[in-house]
Amino acid sequence: MPFACLPDGRRRKLSLKRPSLLLYEAPHYDLNTMSRLASLHGPSIPSSNPVSPQSTSSPSSRRTPKRISSRASPAPESPQLAPAESPFHRKLRSTLRDIAGYVESWNELALGEGLRAAKGVVDNGTELDNALVTNADHRSFIATPKIRAINAHLKTLDGLPTKFNKLFRQIVASVDALESLVVSTAAARGPLFLQTPVWLTWTPENFLNAVLPLPRRYHQSLITMQECVVKLKDPDIAWEEGRDVVRAWAAQRELQAGGVQMGWKELNEVLEVEVRGWNDG
Repeated sequence: MPFACLPDGRRRKLSLKRPSLLLYEAPHYDLNTMSRLASLHGPSIPSSNPVSPQSTSSPSSRRTPKRISSRASPAPESPQLAPAESPFHRKLRSTLRDIAGYVESWNELALGEGLRAAKGVVDNGTELDNALVTNADHRSFIATPKIRAINAHLKTLDGLPTKFNKLFRQIVASVDALESLVVSTAAARGPLFLQTPVWLTWTPENFLNAVLPLPRRYHQSLITMQECVVKLKDPDIAWEEGRDVVRAWAAQRELQAGGVQMGWKELNEVLEVEVRGWNDG
């Protein structure tokens, strides 16, 4: 079984250029609707023919108003309630949490079980070479447990593709779901929706652009780990090359921040601030 596999043929290729989200036509509002909306932005313009004030006033209008006692307690301020969330808010947060769960599982698998197995192959191979050099008379006694340990670690590495491919498909499906959510909502609400902050400052377009590169980057990581496993299976691998393989596996360079793209650590820090209730539940 190859270490990495691309999504099946029914899915679109990740390299295809995605359509621009800014091409949706703004909904049409009639003049009456626009005038009602305009009235919500502030007081109306004073009339050009205001009613003239009366020249005389009745005696009752000259009465001195009663003094309000300064001891009166001010009315308590009502607590500021958070705006009600729409189905879009809830679905967006849920999908982002799904992506976060798959990414964290990926990191635990790659930097936990996977890295231990890769390091175990190199360490046991190095110890085996050193022991055979210093104990030439006990080759079989020394080699057997080390070879068994190496084979056990290689078996672990051979079992990782199924787990990584499952997580990869889940990441791709969740990113596609988030894209569909943003696109369909923008089609219904108009293009300004894409630049409207969702909770704090990030807009739907910000969230979408942050997760769209994930499938490509995690697929590149799969390819790198596949190459690492091929090298680790070579019985003649030199110690220096084995060391470089372990370092490459641990670095996960394809998933780190670079250029305008954030790594998952940086993105998760943003989500903790920008997504209301991110850490709840």
